[in-house]
Amino acid sequence: MRAEQVDFSQNYALAQNTYIVAENSPIRSVADADRAGVRIGVGARDAGDYFLSRTLKSATLVRNDGGIGDAIVKALLAGELEAYAGNRMRLHAAAQKTPGLRLVPDNFYGVEQAVIVPKGNSARLAIVEKFIDEARGSGLIADAIARAGLVGVDVAPPGKR
Repeated sequence: MRAEQVDFSQNYALAQNTYIVAENSPIRSVADADRAGVRIGVGARDAGDYFLSRTLKSATLVRNDGGIGDAIVKALLAGELEAYAGNRMRLHAAAQKTPGLRLVPDNFYGVEQAVIVPKGNSARLAIVEKFIDEARGSGLIADAIARAGLVGVDVAPPGKR
């Protein structure tokens, strides 16, 4: 386990996860997807898989290897899947190049992004923590996300690990 070998800083960003659906889908929000009879595709062993396996109450997960590719797009358009769960940035790219698909506007999970330092190196961790606080406060993190054109990546709130 990584936590035995390293210490984590507070989060500096959240990589959001959401659903992509067919344009005519009745799924308009994350909550709409968790219904009996709804099949949600997800990359096997992906962050979305782990999160949704713990939190979904009624929908069924359909795991695949490889993420959102041509076969998943075809399955969504053919109605074989009602939604596909994944990283908003990757799903956004798929929706941009595929007429008939759209993203739901909200997110089901923000994958936490942090910096690691060697286990027990509190001095180094303090330097990283101070830098993240200053970078967040000055807008450096938000500006970097914007300059990179990242879709679905948000600045994490302060202090959360």
